[in-house]
Amino acid sequence: MITILVKILFFSCIPLGIILLVFAIKKLRKKFNQHSVLEFPYQYTSHHFHIKEAGIYAIWLKGPLLKKTPVTKFEPRIINTATKMNVTLNTPLFRTQLNSYKQGQIKLFYFTVKEGDYEIRILEGSSSSKIEGFISQVLPNSTPENSFFIQLKKSQPFYITILLILLIIISAGLIFGGLVLGLLSTLLFGLQQ
Repeated sequence: MITILVKILFFSCIPLGIILLVFAIKKLRKKFNQHSVLEFPYQYTSHHFHIKEAGIYAIWLKGPLLKKTPVTKFEPRIINTATKMNVTLNTPLFRTQLNSYKQGQIKLFYFTVKEGDYEIRILEGSSSSKIEGFISQVLPNSTPENSFFIQLKKSQPFYITILLILLIIISAGLIFGGLVLGLLSTLLFGLQQ
């Protein structure tokens, strides 16, 4: 009787792990596949947009994968049109990248704004670190610059990504641990059938 209860306990970890795994993967996909608030070619010098919901937003550069990007040629500025004040742009600690087969995206900056009207200006300058600038000088320039786009997306804090990845690891542990411990419970715990 105890053997059956212990096996049921371990085997019940498998559906719990599957539920947590599906939840974490859905949330992670939703985090990375958010729709753009604004998207325009990076050569445009300015663009007006409206923020409907206060929060953290990010500036992404989208373009062909494995090609030289123009991050050393422009620097974005965001201005609140009501107050004429610059919004502080923060460089992420780790540059998040999203890649498909042909397109790549890289997070350049993130910023916090309230609801309202804003203007993004693309100025001459550099959006890269010194190391990235050095690497970009070495690469050949083979991609037309009109294939790169600036995107503004609503962002979530980085710790949510870490928590979701940990949840995926824990759910995988529940699935495999429940299966292995359920099958081997008689041997491991010395239970009689």
